[in-house]
Amino acid sequence: MGLTFTEPLLRLVGATDTILPYARDYITIIFYGSVFRSFAMSTNNLIRAEG
Repeated sequence: MGLTFTEPLLRLVGATDTILPYARDYITIIFYGSVFRSFAMSTNNLIRAEG
């Protein structure tokens, strides 16, 4: 969902036409990386709960 609405989200937080291409590249990397980070956090809590 975040990748679908990247440009409107960036406009909402104040990205101008000058900075928009750079912000789009940056947020795309962040969105893709968040998948791996969420997986790591979930498995960490799962392992911790198992004891």
